[in-house]
Amino acid sequence: TPEEIQERMKKYNENLREIISTFREKGADVIIATVPSNLVRPSLTGESAEEYQKVLKLMDEGKYEEAYNLGREILKNTSPRHQSSDHENEIIRTIAKELNVPLADVYESVRKSEPHGIPGETLFNDHCHLNPEGNKIMIKCFEEKIIELLELKL
Repeated sequence: TPEEIQERMKKYNENLREIISTFREKGADVIIATVPSNLVRPSLTGESAEEYQKVLKLMDEGKYEEAYNLGREILKNTSPRHQSSDHENEIIRTIAKELNVPLADVYESVRKSEPHGIPGETLFNDHCHLNPEGNKIMIKCFEEKIIELLELKL
């Protein structure tokens, strides 16, 4: 239900803030990252899985932007689910900005690396785990932020 999603996102927000605070209290540098999800083969059941057929049809018709937007919306409003959505990534982006935490935008880098801009076309093993090529993109995102942090300390 929307209420369940709202409650889970509240906890996610609180937990991420607590993790960052704990690491910073110990003197550790922190980098957080957005989390891509497979929008071509998401792990959905029931009504959400049925509704998602519209996304696949749009992709078959070459309407990639429309498919991308609808897929994100369905995933965002599905409960329960076992992969990240815009909700989590909005929280991550907000916290990064508010707490001045470097952000590795893995989601956007993966999206831009897919042939039609839809995460899951070529860079995932399953609904939420990147394949070796996707992992290279993620590593590059973190590498850039680590180098930025190190340069600030020089």
